[in-house]
Amino acid sequence: MRKIAIVLLGCVLGCSGASSSKLMDKNTAAAEIKPYLHSGENALFINIGRVGSNCSELDSAGRETKFDFNPTSNINTIVAQRAGYATVTPDGRGFWKVALTEQGSAVLAAANEKPYAPNARNGCDYQQVDFLLATPELVSVTDLTADVNAPEADYMWKWKVTALGEMLRRDGKVFPTLTPLQQAELQTHIHGLVELLPVPVPPEDFIGSGRVKFQRMVDGWRVR
Repeated sequence: MRKIAIVLLGCVLGCSGASSSKLMDKNTAAAEIKPYLHSGENALFINIGRVGSNCSELDSAGRETKFDFNPTSNINTIVAQRAGYATVTPDGRGFWKVALTEQGSAVLAAANEKPYAPNARNGCDYQQVDFLLATPELVSVTDLTADVNAPEADYMWKWKVTALGEMLRRDGKVFPTLTPLQQAELQTHIHGLVELLPVPVPPEDFIGSGRVKFQRMVDGWRVR
Protein backbone atom coordinates (compact mmCIF):
# COMPACT_ATOMS: atom_id res chain seq x y z
CA MET A 1 0.00 0.00 0.00
CA ARG A 2 2.83 2.37 0.92
CA LYS A 3 4.57 1.71 -2.41
CA ILE A 4 1.35 2.52 -4.30
CA ALA A 5 0.99 5.78 -2.34
CA ILE A 6 4.55 6.79 -3.24
CA VAL A 7 3.92 6.04 -6.92
CA LEU A 8 0.70 8.07 -6.87
CA LEU A 9 2.47 10.99 -5.15
CA GLY A 10 5.18 10.92 -7.79
CA CYS A 11 2.55 11.01 -10.52
CA VAL A 12 0.80 14.01 -8.95
CA LEU A 13 4.05 15.95 -8.62
CA GLY A 14 5.05 15.05 -12.16
CA CYS A 15 1.68 16.06 -13.59
CA SER A 16 1.75 19.33 -11.63
CA GLY A 17 5.20 20.14 -12.95
CA ALA A 18 4.14 19.41 -16.52
CA SER A 19 1.07 21.61 -16.14
CA SER A 20 3.03 24.58 -14.75
CA SER A 21 5.46 24.44 -17.67
CA LYS A 22 2.74 24.36 -20.31
CA LEU A 23 3.44 26.67 -23.25
CA MET A 24 1.18 29.62 -23.93
CA ASP A 25 -1.36 29.17 -26.73
CA LYS A 26 -2.73 31.74 -29.16
CA ASN A 27 -6.08 32.06 -27.42
CA THR A 28 -4.42 32.88 -24.11
CA ALA A 29 -2.09 35.34 -25.84
CA ALA A 30 -5.03 37.05 -27.54
CA ALA A 31 -6.89 37.38 -24.22
CA GLU A 32 -3.91 39.26 -22.76
CA ILE A 33 -3.10 41.38 -25.83
CA LYS A 34 -6.65 42.74 -26.26
CA PRO A 35 -6.73 44.79 -23.01
CA TYR A 36 -3.08 45.76 -23.52
CA LEU A 37 -3.96 47.34 -26.87
CA HIS A 38 -7.17 48.87 -25.56
CA SER A 39 -5.15 50.77 -22.95
CA GLY A 40 -3.49 52.58 -25.86
CA GLU A 41 -6.37 54.95 -26.64
CA ASN A 42 -5.31 58.01 -28.67
CA ALA A 43 -6.99 61.31 -27.81
CA LEU A 44 -6.96 65.05 -28.48
CA PHE A 45 -7.24 67.35 -25.45
CA ILE A 46 -9.46 70.45 -25.72
CA ASN A 47 -9.78 73.28 -23.19
CA ILE A 48 -13.29 74.66 -22.70
CA GLY A 49 -14.13 77.79 -20.74
CA ARG A 50 -12.22 81.10 -20.60
CA VAL A 51 -8.88 80.82 -22.40
CA GLY A 52 -6.24 83.30 -23.49
CA SER A 53 -2.78 83.65 -24.96
CA ASN A 54 -1.12 84.04 -21.55
CA CYS A 55 -2.70 81.33 -19.40
CA SER A 56 -0.76 79.45 -16.77
CA GLU A 57 -1.22 76.42 -14.51
CA LEU A 58 0.21 75.42 -11.15
CA ASP A 59 1.27 71.81 -10.68
CA SER A 60 1.11 69.88 -7.40
CA ALA A 61 4.59 71.16 -6.45
CA GLY A 62 3.56 74.79 -6.95
CA ARG A 63 5.48 75.23 -10.20
CA GLU A 64 3.88 77.52 -12.77
CA THR A 65 3.82 76.72 -16.49
CA LYS A 66 2.56 79.16 -19.14
CA PHE A 67 0.34 78.21 -22.08
CA ASP A 68 -0.87 79.97 -25.19
CA PHE A 69 -4.46 78.83 -25.73
CA ASN A 70 -5.38 81.51 -28.26
CA PRO A 71 -8.10 79.64 -30.19
CA THR A 72 -7.21 81.35 -33.47
CA SER A 73 -3.89 79.50 -33.46
CA ASN A 74 -4.33 76.60 -31.02
CA ILE A 75 -4.51 73.52 -33.24
CA ASN A 76 -6.61 71.50 -30.78
CA THR A 77 -9.32 74.16 -30.66
CA ILE A 78 -9.18 74.66 -34.43
CA VAL A 79 -9.83 70.95 -34.98
CA ALA A 80 -12.69 70.92 -32.45
CA GLN A 81 -14.30 73.92 -34.14
CA ARG A 82 -14.04 72.52 -37.65
CA ALA A 83 -15.39 69.18 -36.46
CA GLY A 84 -18.46 70.97 -35.08
CA TYR A 85 -17.60 70.06 -31.49
CA ALA A 86 -16.85 73.56 -30.13
CA THR A 87 -17.60 77.26 -30.62
CA VAL A 88 -15.38 80.27 -29.86
CA THR A 89 -16.53 83.78 -28.88
CA PRO A 90 -14.52 86.80 -27.61
CA ASP A 91 -14.55 87.23 -23.82
CA GLY A 92 -12.66 90.45 -23.13
CA ARG A 93 -9.37 91.71 -24.50
CA GLY A 94 -7.01 88.80 -25.09
CA PHE A 95 -9.55 86.21 -23.90
CA TRP A 96 -12.08 83.90 -25.54
CA LYS A 97 -14.85 81.60 -24.42
CA VAL A 98 -14.65 78.06 -25.81
CA ALA A 99 -17.87 76.07 -25.41
CA LEU A 100 -18.94 72.61 -26.49
CA THR A 101 -21.70 72.35 -29.06
CA GLU A 102 -24.58 69.96 -28.61
CA GLN A 103 -22.72 67.53 -30.87
CA GLY A 104 -19.49 67.83 -28.86
CA SER A 105 -21.34 67.29 -25.58
CA ALA A 106 -23.10 64.23 -27.00
CA VAL A 107 -19.78 62.70 -28.12
CA LEU A 108 -18.29 63.16 -24.64
CA ALA A 109 -21.38 61.73 -22.97
CA ALA A 110 -21.36 58.67 -25.25
CA ALA A 111 -17.73 58.04 -24.34
CA ASN A 112 -18.48 58.60 -20.63
CA GLU A 113 -15.84 61.34 -20.55
CA LYS A 114 -16.11 64.18 -18.05
CA PRO A 115 -14.29 67.56 -17.98
CA TYR A 116 -11.60 68.07 -15.36
CA ALA A 117 -10.21 71.40 -14.22
CA PRO A 118 -6.50 72.26 -14.07
CA ASN A 119 -5.34 74.97 -11.66
CA ALA A 120 -5.63 77.80 -14.22
CA ARG A 121 -4.37 81.33 -13.54
CA ASN A 122 -3.83 84.74 -15.20
CA GLY A 123 -7.51 85.35 -15.86
CA CYS A 124 -8.06 81.96 -17.48
CA ASP A 125 -10.70 79.57 -16.20
CA TYR A 126 -11.10 76.38 -18.18
CA GLN A 127 -11.63 72.65 -18.03
CA GLN A 128 -9.97 70.01 -20.16
CA VAL A 129 -11.93 67.42 -22.13
CA ASP A 130 -10.49 64.46 -24.01
CA PHE A 131 -11.88 63.52 -27.41
CA LEU A 132 -11.04 59.94 -28.33
CA LEU A 133 -9.63 59.55 -31.86
CA ALA A 134 -8.79 55.86 -32.18
CA THR A 135 -7.88 52.70 -30.27
CA PRO A 136 -5.61 49.88 -31.48
CA GLU A 137 -7.59 46.64 -31.74
CA LEU A 138 -6.35 43.06 -32.09
CA VAL A 139 -7.00 41.24 -35.37
CA SER A 140 -5.19 37.97 -34.67
CA VAL A 141 -2.18 36.36 -33.01
CA THR A 142 0.02 35.02 -35.81
CA ASP A 143 2.94 33.35 -34.05
CA LEU A 144 4.32 32.38 -30.64
CA THR A 145 7.83 31.52 -29.50
CA ALA A 146 8.30 28.25 -27.60
CA ASP A 147 9.40 29.72 -24.28
CA VAL A 148 7.96 28.34 -21.05
CA ASN A 149 8.44 31.47 -18.90
CA ALA A 150 8.77 34.43 -21.28
CA PRO A 151 7.21 33.70 -24.68
CA GLU A 152 6.82 36.35 -27.37
CA ALA A 153 3.77 36.77 -29.58
CA ASP A 154 3.50 38.29 -33.05
CA TYR A 155 0.10 39.80 -33.80
CA MET A 156 -1.85 41.84 -36.34
CA TRP A 157 -3.87 44.87 -35.30
CA LYS A 158 -6.01 47.67 -36.75
CA TRP A 159 -7.31 51.09 -35.67
CA LYS A 160 -10.83 51.36 -34.24
CA VAL A 161 -11.51 54.96 -35.27
CA THR A 162 -14.10 57.37 -33.85
CA ALA A 163 -16.07 59.92 -35.87
CA LEU A 164 -13.47 62.59 -35.04
CA GLY A 165 -10.69 60.25 -36.09
CA GLU A 166 -12.43 59.70 -39.43
CA MET A 167 -12.50 63.49 -39.94
CA LEU A 168 -8.70 63.45 -39.72
CA ARG A 169 -8.26 61.02 -42.61
CA ARG A 170 -6.79 62.37 -45.83
CA ASP A 171 -10.26 62.72 -47.35
CA GLY A 172 -12.01 63.53 -44.06
CA LYS A 173 -14.00 66.60 -43.08
CA VAL A 174 -11.22 68.35 -41.12
CA PHE A 175 -7.75 67.20 -42.20
CA PRO A 176 -7.83 68.67 -45.75
CA THR A 177 -8.79 72.08 -44.30
CA LEU A 178 -5.56 72.31 -42.27
CA THR A 179 -2.38 73.87 -43.62
CA PRO A 180 0.75 71.67 -43.86
CA LEU A 181 2.14 73.40 -40.74
CA GLN A 182 -1.10 72.76 -38.83
CA GLN A 183 -1.10 69.13 -39.93
CA ALA A 184 2.45 68.68 -38.65
CA GLU A 185 1.64 70.45 -35.38
CA LEU A 186 -1.47 68.34 -34.85
CA GLN A 187 0.66 65.18 -34.84
CA THR A 188 2.57 66.47 -31.79
CA HIS A 189 -0.70 67.10 -29.91
CA ILE A 190 -2.11 63.58 -30.18
CA HIS A 191 -1.61 61.55 -27.01
CA GLY A 192 -1.53 57.77 -27.02
CA LEU A 193 0.20 54.72 -25.57
CA VAL A 194 1.25 51.44 -27.22
CA GLU A 195 0.75 52.81 -30.76
CA LEU A 196 0.71 56.51 -31.72
CA LEU A 197 -2.01 57.46 -34.20
CA PRO A 198 -0.49 59.16 -37.27
CA VAL A 199 -2.15 61.97 -39.21
CA PRO A 200 -3.62 61.73 -41.66
CA VAL A 201 -5.35 58.84 -39.90
CA PRO A 202 -4.74 55.57 -41.82
CA PRO A 203 -7.54 54.26 -44.07
CA GLU A 204 -10.06 51.69 -42.86
CA ASP A 205 -8.18 48.77 -44.42
CA PHE A 206 -4.91 49.51 -42.60
CA ILE A 207 -3.42 46.50 -40.78
CA GLY A 208 -0.37 46.82 -38.54
CA SER A 209 1.90 44.23 -36.95
CA GLY A 210 3.44 44.07 -33.51
CA ARG A 211 5.22 41.85 -31.02
CA VAL A 212 4.88 41.58 -27.26
CA LYS A 213 6.75 39.62 -24.63
CA PHE A 214 4.95 37.82 -21.82
CA GLN A 215 6.02 36.97 -18.32
CA ARG A 216 4.65 34.08 -16.31
CA MET A 217 3.11 35.27 -13.05
CA VAL A 218 1.64 33.34 -10.12
CA ASP A 219 -1.89 34.09 -11.34
CA GLY A 220 -1.25 33.78 -15.09
CA TRP A 221 0.46 35.61 -17.94
CA ARG A 222 1.18 39.33 -18.22
CA VAL A 223 2.40 41.49 -21.10
CA ARG A 224 5.81 42.90 -20.15
